[in-house]
Amino acid sequence: MKKTFAILLSFAAMFAAAQQPQTQTAPLQSSNVKYVDGVGIGYAPSVSSGLVLSLTGGTANCGGTIVTYTAGTLTMTASTTNYVYLNTSASCVPAAKTTAFTSADIPVATVVTGASAITSIADDRTMMQQTGSVAATIPPTGVTAGNYTNANITVNAAGQVTAASNGSGGGGGSGALTQIGQVVVSTATASITISSIPGTYSNLKLEFYGAGSSGSQDTVDLQFNGDTGSDYQFGSSNGNVTGSGNGKAYIGITSIPNSGWNSPATAEVLIPNYAGTPYTSRAVQAVGGFNSGSGQQSNITSGLWGEAGAAVTSIKLTMQSGANFQPGTMVTLYGMQ
Repeated sequence: MKKTFAILLSFAAMFAAAQQPQTQTAPLQSSNVKYVDGVGIGYAPSVSSGLVLSLTGGTANCGGTIVTYTAGTLTMTASTTNYVYLNTSASCVPAAKTTAFTSADIPVATVVTGASAITSIADDRTMMQQTGSVAATIPPTGVTAGNYTNANITVNAAGQVTAASNGSGGGGGSGALTQIGQVVVSTATASITISSIPGTYSNLKLEFYGAGSSGSQDTVDLQFNGDTGSDYQFGSSNGNVTGSGNGKAYIGITSIPNSGWNSPATAEVLIPNYAGTPYTSRAVQAVGGFNSGSGQQSNITSGLWGEAGAAVTSIKLTMQSGANFQPGTMVTLYGMQ
């Protein structure tokens, strides 16, 4: 009997010990997912009474400034949809409106109301919210800002232009034209010059359209690089371009009438390989002429400039008689690939 009683006492002691409260270690952070959305943004919406919405406290990044909201209520507008948000233009204080969210808003909830009570709440809070603008810093590439003509560019894998330069062609393949210069005479002048011609093209093409003031038929002459020596020679197919021969100080490119703008002259001049090697002379081919009331003249001229090895860097036009070009005369120079 004594043995049985001792066993019962032993079980009783074990049971009593099992019922003793155990010491628990407090969690590092006590949180209610309902109110912090698992992250800590807070502002959990719920019905207070009638049209009044309650919001718990919360913390927000408002355009780079951390703001804290303790808790509060907002009164909804009856019989409509209310949009509850953090107002980024007012330090992210909670607010409500009846128009849709904008990109500047931090959404909290969409609340539908009846005449006197809230009927539904849609939680619109997000885990992360970016407000304000973020300025992207792009490292410089060393390319000079500006406009480029027929640009040659290099683009890296990130889409950045890392090299840019002016091109030498018109982008239309062989024979494409790029205007180098143009002169339009505004007052009568004895000469027309286009200078600073780059050496980056294959050929040059010059177009002439104009009238003279000599009072008699004349010839438009061409010179290169200011050379007035006896380094030119040319010949015309029908003799209309005067002064042809060797050892000349110019190349005649077209005849021009004495009737001024009543019958202007035109000419196209081709100067191939104007800057290349190994040739020691620069060839010139010209087609020109005019049509007047008394008849027409046309001419084809071939010429050479014998300044050994020199690239053409400037072109000067004059009237062989020394007369002036009339206002409106136009000369245009193109580079050709």
